[in-house]
Amino acid sequence: MAQEDSIVERFCTPYGFPETDADRGAFSEAQELFFPFEGRNLSGVSMGEGKTVLLVHGWGSRASHMILLVKTLAKAGFRAVAFDGPSHGKSRIKDRPDRSNMFEFCRAVSAVGQCVSPLFGIVGHSFGAATAAFTVAGLKLLADAKISAERLALISPPSGVDGMVAHFCRRTGEEKRLAELKEGLERDYHFTIADYSVSAALKDIRARLLNVHDEEDDEVPVSDALALKQACPDARLVLTRGSGHQRILGNRTMLRAVKDFLSAP
Repeated sequence: MAQEDSIVERFCTPYGFPETDADRGAFSEAQELFFPFEGRNLSGVSMGEGKTVLLVHGWGSRASHMILLVKTLAKAGFRAVAFDGPSHGKSRIKDRPDRSNMFEFCRAVSAVGQCVSPLFGIVGHSFGAATAAFTVAGLKLLADAKISAERLALISPPSGVDGMVAHFCRRTGEEKRLAELKEGLERDYHFTIADYSVSAALKDIRARLLNVHDEEDDEVPVSDALALKQACPDARLVLTRGSGHQRILGNRTMLRAVKDFLSAP
């Protein structure tokens, strides 16, 4: 495995956002849930009644950051289920390093999805959008984790693992170590980065598809969304403006687009 403090381990360590009072109170009206996952429990919530929609947060994020989506969908007549991924939020384990990886995250999406099945829809943001797509497709090494959903909404999805790695190196000023990081990830997790693109996953998915992206996203460029539309023309694309990568989770156009997409016959 990778050496302590290597670039691979830093890549696999969620940078996280400090928990706020808003996070702590976000789900005061929701039902608390716990999902068994690989010898531990993942913390989650359920709100509303109706067809089940699973929400998947991004890397370094937490379920509470998707509270407006949860409330919007619950009000629209859905059962909205959200959870904190491995090493994130309330699913963190004391006295253990806060590390995870794409494969573990996808297995977690699969485990939670199976616990609340049948799934009508899945809504993922950023890294969570990519892992949702990979899991629904059962892409490559994730064949055993494959789950089904009728509709899949992606919010600000990266192009794939290649895009995630490139963004990490830009954010940390490690552009010169891009090749080293790619080689280390492929060696440690026994996969080929080029095989894990969102466009490849969507081509193997029968679910109805929606992609929402902000034109001013400075983490995942809007060009990724346009390229995804070109590769998967059947996926509906909705563009927002002025929210960027994180604040899109509170964007009214996004909330309405996801609600209408899931509510449409």
